[in-house]
Amino acid sequence: MPVNLEGLINWALEVNQGLQSSWEQWQANLEAIPQASALPDPMIRYGYFIREVETRVGPQQQRVGLAQTFPWFGKRALATSMASEQAIEAWSDYLMQKRNLIREVRSLWADWEYLTEATAITRDNIQLVRRLEQVAQARLRSGKDALGVVQAQLTLARLEEQILALIDRKGPIQARLNGLLNRPSDTELPSFMASTSGSTGDWEIIESETAWAEHPRILQKQAVIRRYEAATQLARKQRRPQFTLGLDLIQTDSTGNMNGSDMGKDPVMVSAMFNLPIWERKNRAAVAQAEAKEASARHALVEAMNQLNADRSKAQLALSDAVRRQALHQDTLRPLAESALQVAEQAYRTGQSTFQEWINALQLLLELELSQLRAQTDQKLAHANLEQLLGTVPEARALTPVNPTH
Repeated sequence: MPVNLEGLINWALEVNQGLQSSWEQWQANLEAIPQASALPDPMIRYGYFIREVETRVGPQQQRVGLAQTFPWFGKRALATSMASEQAIEAWSDYLMQKRNLIREVRSLWADWEYLTEATAITRDNIQLVRRLEQVAQARLRSGKDALGVVQAQLTLARLEEQILALIDRKGPIQARLNGLLNRPSDTELPSFMASTSGSTGDWEIIESETAWAEHPRILQKQAVIRRYEAATQLARKQRRPQFTLGLDLIQTDSTGNMNGSDMGKDPVMVSAMFNLPIWERKNRAAVAQAEAKEASARHALVEAMNQLNADRSKAQLALSDAVRRQALHQDTLRPLAESALQVAEQAYRTGQSTFQEWINALQLLLELELSQLRAQTDQKLAHANLEQLLGTVPEARALTPVNPTH
């Protein structure tokens, strides 16, 4: 059982079924490489003469032969290259899913913490209202401020409803996180997730010069381009024939009408066959199709680069905005609201203001506390997005994959 966020992430990496499926897909693509490099299966030919063929050395009874087809020079190498690039695509997809899984766990964790801490803050405000409700009750017994008691009870009801809404919002998060952990959706989450740390995350995002070059999405698009380059060359080689070499042994009976040293001797025959790729229209279409796919892959690479740049800019803006909002609430807005609440409470206790004015000050402070908490959560979400984009996951820099079950 994990005891912190990083442990939860490692747990998800071990048991997540989507990630395991991606891993197995990569394994399957690796197995395609030796298949692509292999020669076609040899063929064994057998023929039986229903009517024996009489020859000078005796009647021919049956024929047994072996034939092997050989593709044109370079075709197998290109097919192997295509299979290798497809394996790289699958590996890049695995890395991309791994990054996405880590980001989603971090994001769900941040939202869960927000709801947990928002619930705790709201409960604290309920205690404040109940404390001042006692003052209103005392004033009511003295024949003053009957409206204050009603307003206090109404405020308590609204705050209790907010708590129920916050608790309900945890349900989808719990179901999704359990799904990532390959558990029933209603399974209780680890107890440490109920803690309220209040931190904004202390992981460091380092943007290196090779962040984009090593991004799985870019690696995948580059592999697609190389695969289609090989496919284009292979399509051009379809104009070249493939040839088949054969060896046949013909069984000849020794019962002939002539005598001689060759009587009953089994002849051996070597054969060669070539296909004729004469349908030029088909061949030209195959080359044009491969070239169009290659051009499409190059455009897709540029689009992926543009999208990554846009996503990075968006995440950086979200981070800077969240930092600004937190600083504004922490240094300016929240201290002023706390002072305003203290003044309003003292004024109500001394009969210099109404209960509604105190409620307004309390609601303003609650809104600002939740806004500050939201800014902290948005920082965590922005950090998770930047981590996914810039690749601080160690395995994202490795060429040799590590089995996620270990």
